[in-house]
Amino acid sequence: DLNDAYAEFKGALKIFESLEDDNGIAICYENLGDTFMKMGDIREAIHAYERCLPIKVETWDKVGEAQCLDNLGLAYYSLNE
Repeated sequence: DLNDAYAEFKGALKIFESLEDDNGIAICYENLGDTFMKMGDIREAIHAYERCLPIKVETWDKVGEAQCLDNLGLAYYSLNE
């Protein structure tokens, strides 16, 4: 269930934030973005991906940066505006 997935990702995010684990935080935001996409809440997905991207940039994770940019592109494409 997507609501359960959302709750688990939010719980993990709080833990990673308390640990100051940037990689875990970025992964949680990416997972939340994916969950919002499946829920059809594209604007929230974009917000989550936008929270993920600077962390990937700051930690020099080029693959993760590319994935975030790809996810953002798909989300904006899905808005069809």
